[in-house]
Amino acid sequence: MISSTLHAAQRETIPGGSTPVIDQTPLALPQNATCEVIDIAGQPFKTALRVTTEKVDGEQWVVGTGTKTTVAIAKGDTLYADFAVRCRESMTGDAAFTFLFEEGPPTHTKSVQFPVTAGKDWTYIKVPFQAHRDFAAGEANVRFWFGYPNQSIEIADLRVVNYGKEVDYKTLPRTRLNYKGREPDASWRKEADARIDRLRKADLTVQVLDSTGQPRANASVQIKMTRHAFAFGTCVAVKAIESEAADADRYRAELVKLFNQIVFENDLKAPGIHNGSLDRVERDLSWLEKNQITARGHVLVWPAWRWNKHLEPLKDKPDELRQAIRDHITSTVTRLKGRLVDWDVMNEPFSNHDFMDILGNAEMVEWFKLAKAADPACNTYINDYGVLEGGPNHNQHLQHYFKTIQYLIDNGAPFDGIGFQGHVGSNLVSPNDLLKVLDQFSVFGKRFKITELDINLNNDETLRADYMRDFLTVCFSHDRVDGVLQWGFWSGRHWLPQTALFDKDWNLRPHGQAYLDLVFKTWWTDEARTTGTDGKIQLRGFKGDYDIVVDGKTTHAVLDHDGVTVLIK
Repeated sequence: MISSTLHAAQRETIPGGSTPVIDQTPLALPQNATCEVIDIAGQPFKTALRVTTEKVDGEQWVVGTGTKTTVAIAKGDTLYADFAVRCRESMTGDAAFTFLFEEGPPTHTKSVQFPVTAGKDWTYIKVPFQAHRDFAAGEANVRFWFGYPNQSIEIADLRVVNYGKEVDYKTLPRTRLNYKGREPDASWRKEADARIDRLRKADLTVQVLDSTGQPRANASVQIKMTRHAFAFGTCVAVKAIESEAADADRYRAELVKLFNQIVFENDLKAPGIHNGSLDRVERDLSWLEKNQITARGHVLVWPAWRWNKHLEPLKDKPDELRQAIRDHITSTVTRLKGRLVDWDVMNEPFSNHDFMDILGNAEMVEWFKLAKAADPACNTYINDYGVLEGGPNHNQHLQHYFKTIQYLIDNGAPFDGIGFQGHVGSNLVSPNDLLKVLDQFSVFGKRFKITELDINLNNDETLRADYMRDFLTVCFSHDRVDGVLQWGFWSGRHWLPQTALFDKDWNLRPHGQAYLDLVFKTWWTDEARTTGTDGKIQLRGFKGDYDIVVDGKTTHAVLDHDGVTVLIK
C-alpha cells in the first residue's frame, strides 16, 4: 500500500450535461519504462499508474500511453479533461509530461497538447479544449507522453467529457499557476532595483580634451555598452556549435548575440570524455574565445553509477575506483587549464551518492583539492537542483546541500562557488523566498551562480514570461550571484523544448522577450551625451565592457566596481 499525502486532492466541480468520451478501463502500460498499477490510500481514487523512466532515447512520445474515445465527437465540441498526478522522483523535484487529444496515424493532428509539471503532492490537472474536427467513435486518442529521463510519475482518475456546443470551453476550470510577488507594485521590486543600482552599476566618467589638452565643451559622446560583467549564459553542445545543419548559422549567431558565458551540456561529463569528446571541446573553446564567450566546465564527478557506466566494473574495487576518479579529475582539469572560468567539481550529492557510500564523504574534499591543484585560477563549484527552486521551507534537499557545504568547509575543501540549478516547475517560489534561500547560503561567503535555468509551466506563456523576469531580477539584485545560465535557448537543442527562448522555427517566445528586455534594455547602458564646460560626462552605467565614441574614434573601456575615468584627446 502506498501512503498518500496529508490532504486529499480536490477534484473541481464542473457543469452537468456532459457525455463521457472514454471508458474507465485502466490505461495501458507504456513501453520503454518501468510501469505498475499501485494502490493509493486517503484519496478519492483507489489506484494509480506509476511510470518510471531512466534513460530515454528519442522524443517524448517514445514513452506513452492512452486510450481511444468511445463515442462520436463533432468539430468544435467543447471537451474537458482532468486527472490526478504527483511526482515521486525526478532530477528537479518536479516531473514533466504531456497530455494530448489527437487523431491517429498518419497525421496525429492534435486538438490539444498540454505540457504538465507535477509536484510532490497529489493535484488535479484541468484541461478544457475544442475538438479540431469530426471524430467517429474510436477515431481519437487520449494520450500521455512521459518521455523525459529519470523521473517517476503517478497518474490517476482520468476523466474526459464532451459538452458539445452548449458550453464555451473558456468558461471551464483550467489549471493555472501563480506566485506571490507577481503584482507590478510588489514591494520587493523597489528594493531589488535599489540593490541593482548599488551592486551592478558604477561611476563612469569621460573626459574629452582638445588638441591643446584643454577641456572640450559640447563634444558629442556615444557611450555604448558591449558586454555585461555579469554572466548571462546558456548550455551548449559541441554538435550544435560545429553543426552544418540548416539552423546552425542561426544557432551560432544567437549564441554570440545573447550570451557571454556557456557551459557544455554533456560533453565534459565523464562518459563524454571517456568517449573522446575533449578534442571537440577544445576546438569549440577556440571558437568561443574568438567570440569573447567564457566557458564553465560541467561536471568532474557526478557520483552515481547511472552517470558512470564505464566505472561499474570497479564497484567492488574501492581502491581502483578511488584512483580512477582522482586520475579523471587531474587529467581533465590539467588538459583544459586556463580555458575555463569554473568547474562544477561535484554534482547533485543529495540524490547521487553511490561513490560517497563506497569511498566515504572525505573523498569529496579530495576531489576539490585535486581540481584546485590542477588549475588554481579556475573557480571550483558544487552544484545541485531542488534547492533554490524548492524554496526555504521544509526543503530536505536544501538542508542536505547546506550540511554538505558545511562539511566541505569544515574539512578544508578549497572551493569557490555554490551552484543552484534552477529547473523551475509548478512550485513557483516567490521572489522573497528566493531571496531567503540565497541569503541563507550567503553565510558561507562563497560566490553563487544559477547554473541550469529553465521554466517549465503549464501552457501559460504570460506566467512564464513574468517568472523569467522576476527570477532574473532576484538573481541580478543579489550581491553573491555572479551569473545566470539557462539550460539551452532553442527548442531544436533543448531537453525541455517548450521551455526554450525560441521555438523550433526561431520565433521568440514571450519569456525570451522578457530576457532580452531586461538584459539588453533595462540593464544595458547606451547613451548619447554632450560634454559640459569642463569637458566631462559623468553617469552611472552597468558594469561591463564599453565603446566610447567621439568624432568617429572608438576607445574601449571596462567599467568595474571601482568605476573608471576615460580620457579622450
